[in-house]
Amino acid sequence: MGKPKKKKGKMSQAVVRENIQLYLLMLPVFLLIIVFCYGPMFGLVISFQDYMPGSPFWGEGVEWVGLTHFKRFVEGKYFGRLIKNTLVLSGMNLLFGFDEAEGLCLVPMFP
Repeated sequence: MGKPKKKKGKMSQAVVRENIQLYLLMLPVFLLIIVFCYGPMFGLVISFQDYMPGSPFWGEGVEWVGLTHFKRFVEGKYFGRLIKNTLVLSGMNLLFGFDEAEGLCLVPMFP
C-alpha cells in the first residue's frame, strides 16, 4: 500500500522531547529579544498620548493626541541645531571610531 503520510506543520511530542535541549538553549535568546526589542515598544506609545507619569498606557482616561508632540518638536527653534549636531556627531563617530577600531585589531599582529 505505501508509507503512512506524516502531518505537516504539527510537531509530535517525540520530536519535541528529542530536541528539548535545543529549545532550552534558545530560550534565553528569545527572552532577551522580547525584553530588549519588544519591551521598549510600550515607550513608543507614550509619544502618541498626553501621558502623565503614573497613569496607565491603555484604557479609560488615556488621551490620544496623534502627531502633536512630533509637530511641536519639528517646529521648535532648536530642531535645526539638534539635527545638525546629530549628523555631525554620527559622521565623526564613523570617521574616527572606525579607524580606531581597525587599528586596535591590527596591533597584536605587529609585535
